Amino acid sequence: MMKVCLLLALTFVAGVSALQDAASGGEAGPEPYAYQYATDTHSASEQRDQQGRVTGFYTLTDADGRERRVEYVADENGYRAKVVTNEVGTKSESPANVEFVASEPTPAQYTYVAQAYQSPVQASYLGSSGASYQGASGASYQGAGGATYQGAGGATYQGAGGA
Repeated sequence: MMKVCLLLALTFVAGVSALQDAASGGEAGPEPYAYQYATDTHSASEQRDQQGRVTGFYTLTDADGRERRVEYVADENGYRAKVVTNEVGTKSESPANVEFVASEPTPAQYTYVAQAYQSPVQASYLGSSGASYQGASGASYQGAGGATYQGAGGATYQGAGGA
């Protein structure tokens, strides 16, 4: 019987606690977290504390040297950002509760990469002038430019350039 009474008392306390949570909005305080990552062209970092204040930044870097870094805070006073950039045409004006800090772009750094292709070596070629052939039975052939061919049985052929 004592176990049953204890079980009922615990159930009652749990039920009252659940009703109190529902009446107060049912939400516990903000859960703190933090993360960060980085690559060659961009990075980010953000954290939230137990009061719900979120702070962080992210960066972007283009191949042509343009850079942008956005630092931000989000809390009971709203979202506030500071943009630091060297993008052309960006002025240090602060519209809509955003602070801009502009500078000239840094020239892109290019690295020369040596040519990886090598053309093949050209084999020498001798044209047909001066080429000759001597066949069986006294047959002969000489290439263009007065070329002649004499086959078996006295047949004669003269190539281009001859009469």
